[in-house]
Amino acid sequence: MKINIKSLPVYYLNIDSREKQRKHIEKDLTNYGFSFTRITGIKYPNNSVSACLGYVKAIYNHVLSNEKFKPFILLEDDATIKEGSDFDIEYPEDCDCIYIGMSGAADPNSYYDGGGLILRRSKEFPRLYRIYNSLSGHAILFLTLRYALAYLMSLIETTTVSEVYHPSRCADIYAVRLFPFFNVYALETPIFYQSKTVEGNEIATDISLKGERDTILTDEDLKRLYKARIYTQLIFQD
Repeated sequence: MKINIKSLPVYYLNIDSREKQRKHIEKDLTNYGFSFTRITGIKYPNNSVSACLGYVKAIYNHVLSNEKFKPFILLEDDATIKEGSDFDIEYPEDCDCIYIGMSGAADPNSYYDGGGLILRRSKEFPRLYRIYNSLSGHAILFLTLRYALAYLMSLIETTTVSEVYHPSRCADIYAVRLFPFFNVYALETPIFYQSKTVEGNEIATDISLKGERDTILTDEDLKRLYKARIYTQLIFQD
């Protein structure tokens, strides 16, 4: 399958105090011909909870405003388009999600396969890598309703755990643990990175997956690794 991501609805998260980031991302998206909607973030003392609630609001907004699910893009307000990017993406028919922005950060509980990112290059779609433990949330392309809802549920779970048990837990930690149970990919060269000009983590996100080694773990190994780690994924097990 093939899609031009400029044809998709884009939602970006932003709070009123981040005016610099709002102007930056709107200018960038406009210059490249994207249609976008600002989702006003929810301020909360716990930053992880605040981020999760913003994502939940965006996903609900999209799902409820369409009678039939349509793919969409979710961005953080420091997401910046990499010059020279190819906006046409070919992907497998069973693909649930593509990370069009990536980070070198990995789930800290993944000590298997030597540590670091666990991934495998697609043989049929060489621009794509199947990913299993990447911590990244600044640019995500949702392709299926089942994954959008699972991701939403994982955010609610993170919100609960962060508020009650682990205040410093990052917003996408439980979403990462969904990956072995869905078909989640990332682009070898991300389209979006987080620009340092708007206080983004450019060092971690202006990267390429080229040269990364394929994991020696099988899909079943990775499912066992994360089995029963979170409530969300249990709903979607075979």
